[in-house]
Amino acid sequence: MFGRVHNERENRATRAPRRQALEGLESRLLFAAGDVDTSFGVNGFAGATFPGHDASAGDIVVDAARGRVLVAGRIDPSSANSRLTLAAFKLNGQSDTSFSGDGKLVTDLTGGGQLALLPDGRFYVAAGTVPVIARFNRDGSYDKTFSGDGKLPVDRAGRIAVAPGGKVVQASIPGGGPLTVTRYNANGSLDKSFAGDGSASFEYDPRPIEDGGAVWQGMGGLAVQPDGKIVVAGDVYGPQQWDGVVVRLTASGSFDNTFSGDGRQIVAHASVDDFATAVALAPGGDILVGVIELEYHAFVKRLAPNGTVRSFADPGIEGDSPSIRDITVAPDGRVVVSGYGDWYDEDHPRDWFLYRLNADGGRDTSFGGTGSTHVIYPVGYLNAVDPSGNILVTQAPDTKPGSNPIFGVTRYRGSGRRGHRRGDEAGRRHALGRRRQR
Repeated sequence: MFGRVHNERENRATRAPRRQALEGLESRLLFAAGDVDTSFGVNGFAGATFPGHDASAGDIVVDAARGRVLVAGRIDPSSANSRLTLAAFKLNGQSDTSFSGDGKLVTDLTGGGQLALLPDGRFYVAAGTVPVIARFNRDGSYDKTFSGDGKLPVDRAGRIAVAPGGKVVQASIPGGGPLTVTRYNANGSLDKSFAGDGSASFEYDPRPIEDGGAVWQGMGGLAVQPDGKIVVAGDVYGPQQWDGVVVRLTASGSFDNTFSGDGRQIVAHASVDDFATAVALAPGGDILVGVIELEYHAFVKRLAPNGTVRSFADPGIEGDSPSIRDITVAPDGRVVVSGYGDWYDEDHPRDWFLYRLNADGGRDTSFGGTGSTHVIYPVGYLNAVDPSGNILVTQAPDTKPGSNPIFGVTRYRGSGRRGHRRGDEAGRRHALGRRRQR
């Protein structure tokens, strides 16, 4: 009996090192959320070239129903002959040749452009130097059911957003002037159910500034709710210098008094200049707005449908004049935030930043690797999210000396993955085989 117990102890002792070896073969993090997704395009980048021309990318939208990404930019961006340029990529990063034959198109419109996608895959573009709103078919041709030739000249450049019924809303703030909002029917005519003639101007507070009034100074963003109400973020100048504000208009073209009592809400108001730089719609009717306070702190605030400020825990970004330029709500409700700052130091490899928030506004610590801030410094500052939660960012020309414009998209992983590398897996199988033999 004693011998059997002694042998059993001896066997356990000799097996212990093998068990430790097996336990040491744990899975590794193969890639993390926020890593460049090298399965997309070529090593994470999908680009278009235009021989003989420089080209830079700007706005981006994901057409999930058709499995593609649309990008707007320009060729020869520093030239007076700059032209609006469009490209389409499949969700794997390959060119979508159903668009213009080869996946890219140089238009006859000047400057760059902002995209607004319709549910059927057609899309609007607000283009640049000579202001035009154009509508394109899915194949890249002009949609001539809009304004006769697909191109609608407008008085001034501005932001656009799709409204119910295929309509399009344009909003602009000329220097020191009022907010002007215009809505066009799907055929390009003025929608006279909006403000009586299709267009209206809105003073923020018409009182003299010394009496507490405020005048519009700049545009931060535009969104249209599913019920047709129009949300505008921007900046006003009043007694306390600049403030960031959000206004909401009814679908019929007046201030919406169910929002903050008079349709107007100050969202950034501190001791120095403050701004509202981006806006997006969240599930349930909430409004997300990017703000700058004290000129060095940029973060996202969340408003309830009635305009009250909700508790939202975004710690934001601090630095030299950071600015949130794009906010996207992912399919799972998390919030992707991107923008830029004037950084020229080794801690900020690029001028742009990208981070992700949980639905409550807390920083998503699964994103951005192991860094304490969980912020990455991507290739640009305009973003979109694909159906799998991956983040697409258009390539912006770096502001540092010696950089060149690039037209394309980089994809960052929306989730991480653990697993065994080849060597670990082989070792695991070998160790298990030896254990079975004994």
